[in-house]
Amino acid sequence: MGQTSWADDDGSVLPSPVVTVDDKGIKTVIEYKINEEGKKFKVTKRIETKVIKREVNKSVAERKEWRKFGLERGNAPGPNTDTTTTGENIYLKLNQYGYDADAIAKAEAEAQKEQKTTKNSTIQCRYCKQGHFTAKCPDKDRLATPETLASIINAEDGSGGGAGVSAGFSEAASLLDGTKKGGSSYVPPHMRDKLAGGSGTSSLGGRSGSDLGREEKPTLRLTNLSDTVEEDDLRDLCRRFGFRVNRINVPKSYTGESRGFAFIDFFDHSDADACLEKLNGLPFHNIIIHADKARK
Repeated sequence: MGQTSWADDDGSVLPSPVVTVDDKGIKTVIEYKINEEGKKFKVTKRIETKVIKREVNKSVAERKEWRKFGLERGNAPGPNTDTTTTGENIYLKLNQYGYDADAIAKAEAEAQKEQKTTKNSTIQCRYCKQGHFTAKCPDKDRLATPETLASIINAEDGSGGGAGVSAGFSEAASLLDGTKKGGSSYVPPHMRDKLAGGSGTSSLGGRSGSDLGREEKPTLRLTNLSDTVEEDDLRDLCRRFGFRVNRINVPKSYTGESRGFAFIDFFDHSDADACLEKLNGLPFHNIIIHADKARK
């Protein structure tokens, strides 16, 4: 009768792991463990090893063969877990522009197809004569002149409607010249100069409609200012001479200092002209101020 070991009767001693390899190269590992409740259970792992070959850059392969130096001198090739932290390899497939070439080619093909469809269609813009709707014309604001609008309306209404359109424009021009009174016809400011005969002036004080948006505002531009000047300093300076200031703007750099110039808005032109005479050439913060009217 063989003698048994005392460890065979101990339930806490686990058998040694068993490793087997089959004909296909799959390795099977059988282990025994004990859970938190003290129960023994078996764990079976099947591991299949595959060799995957990838083409890498020649210089990268050569660097892997370099001998290590410093604290890694004499160690085997490859990263050492004691001195090197490795992450998951991420493989990217990009073209020379960094975008998906297939997606770009597909988008270009769809654009060409849409262009051919539009070209063969009967849709034509009345402004630029291209293959899109008139309401969606990108150059509508630039090409929408009174003459173009009249031609569009004439084309829609026929020959009889053209006379009515021309008469309407003539009536608007006569209202601007003061030769005809009455009615409630409104003419936009940007059309008043052209309807008045194209002389460059209209009944709006000798200014055309396009000049109304470019009217000069009572704003002064101060230059040659110190980098420590603030809005309150300029406001106190204007109050010293008794001028009413609407708004002051002192542009700042990324460091928070003044960029050396400022803009002052007044309520009327008289205050702006008087302040211009007082501030131009005035010493302020040990610097001579230069003032002039701000232009767009």
